[in-house]
Amino acid sequence: MELNKLTLNRYSGSGKSNSIGLKANAAARTVDEPALMFMSVAGPANLVKAAKAMVQSGKDFDVVADEIGRCGSYDGGYTVVVTRLPKYSTAHMIAVAKDPQLLLGDASEQLKRYILSDHITTPVLPEWMPHIEEKLRSLGMIQDMRTFGCKAAMAEFGSEELDAIVSTLVKTRKAIV
Repeated sequence: MELNKLTLNRYSGSGKSNSIGLKANAAARTVDEPALMFMSVAGPANLVKAAKAMVQSGKDFDVVADEIGRCGSYDGGYTVVVTRLPKYSTAHMIAVAKDPQLLLGDASEQLKRYILSDHITTPVLPEWMPHIEEKLRSLGMIQDMRTFGCKAAMAEFGSEELDAIVSTLVKTRKAIV
């Protein structure tokens, strides 16, 4: 898998910026304010350490990459893991937005995980999932994100919206296998 160039920028009050350029895979949320939701970067250990500090600082930063354009930081913060490769002065960092609605990877599997989690109170049988996913997508409640090197989507619904969908599917017998 080829990594693409991504630049992190943080601006100070005086208008000066700190920039870090790394090779990365990333996903950005496109609804509302564009925000970085996932990032996997590799590079020199000192740059990865600086990127980690920027991401975990709680201060606004923005990201620029050709494939996803410009987006800002996610207000809810990130879970960050860094692994240093011992033989080299290289490190790898993964930053994932702390948002339960982030569907990272296979959207169908992650959607199932989200719907069956404590965040959703609607009772659902696993065999109903293909019908539920189809309806959610047709209503625009699953939004694919701009990505490079990975797959990601956002679940833009809660229990109330899912209750209505499941109720309709059961009434029309579409969810009954």
